[in-house]
Amino acid sequence: MLNIITSNRDIALFEFERFSLEIDSSTFIDVEDGKAFRTIEQGRSYLADFLRVRYNGMIIEQIKEDTQIRSEIIRHLRTNTKLSQRVIALLLGIDKGVVEKVKTDR
Repeated sequence: MLNIITSNRDIALFEFERFSLEIDSSTFIDVEDGKAFRTIEQGRSYLADFLRVRYNGMIIEQIKEDTQIRSEIIRHLRTNTKLSQRVIALLLGIDKGVVEKVKTDR
């Protein structure tokens, strides 16, 4: 592997160590501010606030029964958070396949 850098082992080790210790301040495409909800706890809190404000405190059981509202909420969570489809499904108490089927405007 070190031969990629140079055939001289000592120089290759020195360069590899130097490279590994460099500070990297690169910005990546998938880094977005304001959408950092990733854990189920963050998602649960966000969903509770969202339901309270937008749907007058609707509860999960009601969401499961109304497919139109359920799809709107899934679309909102997929568009406005970084929650995975699996976490969204867990939060709503539904199958992950249901979340996968809801299209977003991304």
